[in-house]
Amino acid sequence: MEFIELILINKLDGVILKYPHHENVDGTVCITGHHLILSSRKEGVRELWLLHRNIDSIEKKENKPINGVSQGGVLFLKCKDLRIFQLDISSSIELNMLAQTLENLSGLQDPSLFYPFFYRHMHPIMENGYTLYSIESEFTKVLATEEWRISRVNHNYTVCPAYPKAVVVPKGVDDDVLALAATFRQGGRFPVLSYRHNNGAVLMRAGQPLYGPKHRRCRPDETILNSVVGPGMKGIIYDLRSTNAISQQQNKGGGTETNANYSQWKIYNRSMDDVDNQQQLLESYSKLMEACNDREISSDKWISRLESCGWPESVRNSLHTACIVAQHIHQQGMYSKSSDQQSELIPPKPANLAGQSGVIVGRAALVCLHKAEPVLVHGTRGEDATLLLCSLVQIILNPDCRTIRGLQALIEREWLQAGHPFGARHRSGPYSPGAARAAPTFLLFLDCVRQFLEQYPCSFEYRQSFLITLFEHSYASQFGTFLCDSEQERECRGVFTLTTSAWSWLNQPTELATYINPLYDPTPTVIWPSVAPMSYVIWEEVYLRWSILQTTEDREEQYRALRHREQQLRAQAQTMRRQLFELARQYYAPDAAPPLDN
Repeated sequence: MEFIELILINKLDGVILKYPHHENVDGTVCITGHHLILSSRKEGVRELWLLHRNIDSIEKKENKPINGVSQGGVLFLKCKDLRIFQLDISSSIELNMLAQTLENLSGLQDPSLFYPFFYRHMHPIMENGYTLYSIESEFTKVLATEEWRISRVNHNYTVCPAYPKAVVVPKGVDDDVLALAATFRQGGRFPVLSYRHNNGAVLMRAGQPLYGPKHRRCRPDETILNSVVGPGMKGIIYDLRSTNAISQQQNKGGGTETNANYSQWKIYNRSMDDVDNQQQLLESYSKLMEACNDREISSDKWISRLESCGWPESVRNSLHTACIVAQHIHQQGMYSKSSDQQSELIPPKPANLAGQSGVIVGRAALVCLHKAEPVLVHGTRGEDATLLLCSLVQIILNPDCRTIRGLQALIEREWLQAGHPFGARHRSGPYSPGAARAAPTFLLFLDCVRQFLEQYPCSFEYRQSFLITLFEHSYASQFGTFLCDSEQERECRGVFTLTTSAWSWLNQPTELATYINPLYDPTPTVIWPSVAPMSYVIWEEVYLRWSILQTTEDREEQYRALRHREQQLRAQAQTMRRQLFELARQYYAPDAAPPLDN
């Protein structure tokens, strides 16, 4: 298909662009296969280059005719990066033609027609971002333990279409066992290693077991899990669904593990249904943006709408669940003696986890866990809540994930290679009728990381502008990193060879420097976020940045200047100390001439 077939009008003069915090621009609109370009052709006035793929919703409003003569109208372009543009057009015919053209181009679904396949990077690529974070380099220390190995059982993507070619699995489990276990897990997502902590405890992830109404059993699956449980201890399985959701899935052929078949594991459930339910999460996001864009509402009603939209609760619940899982892996916690398979874990308060040994909470008898435990997490398909949780646990436990390259590697491992369907999830934003399977799961993850930055502003190498850049490029970009739904689809469509990786661009020294946190002071230990309701901070630099003039960048530049001045003064003080020491040494030297007696 040729783009020209979709473009009903390619140039339009006399268009007035209205955009918050900017002066109105009277200019010419040009339409290409991938961009809407608006230029005033005046010096000092920036051009607007808007990717069609960034357009989430197009709203057309025609002016009332005067004496039967049409008076044009207004086109509202609501974008996935949350910008809202208003285009005033004097001709109704041209208004309708432009609206239809943008509908045609923004509605394209074939990834091979997207801009990354046509974009050519103007500067030399210093490193190939697509090969930067290989499984061998990311799990070097893990593979050196002789307990784990790289399996290529999925080298042709037939065992699990959503998994990468290579995964890390227990060394004592052969590929035949993995292939059999895949038939027992949703989507073929057999248990694989996500993270190994410095104390040897591991985090694994999978899809739900296909237990079903006939109570299926899979000994190969049990073999994989039991191989990571040490003598005299039990592992923890976390099902990220409510009991009602589990029951519904069991009637459809899914379900959860049973104590009878997984006797070496304790099984809990911690509901993150709001994350795994794509429609519910997208509706929550839409209501959040409705509240943020309402400028007429009072402060009290705004806060009420913010809380009732459900988004803050999803952030808090995700962080709280991550704290609970991280506690098992890192140190001792507490659990109820109840024999109920679905009994709830009772952790100490996340903000006070460090150094806790265990207490009696309420009327439940609690037992201290004296060893770090292996943990398996799964929801239904393992594409959303599972990946979100595994990522947040690593932010808590692994200081490397708080660096720029560490976060890139985390996103590569736990989102891109693990099969989060970016293509389907980012087909719609908060302003359009939700497309099937669309959901802002990745934005929810970035919002959770933003809460960490708010509570630990010196522990992260990256500033929040880096997170915002990732958010924007995950929806619409000139780079191919976030295209498609899986590694298999990216390989099939030639993404790795025909497009440029976002990591290649972000890691250029000049670009990288703009994302460095001026307050960065590495924290080599775990960090526990507060999950109290009053600890939640709305990410105004994203949700409100087009409504309220932001000063965050200015403040961060002030911090950078203060930090630079502090470093200069410290260096100057150190030099003066050395000079003072040298003067004192010379004065008190043994061979110095004795003072004259009067």
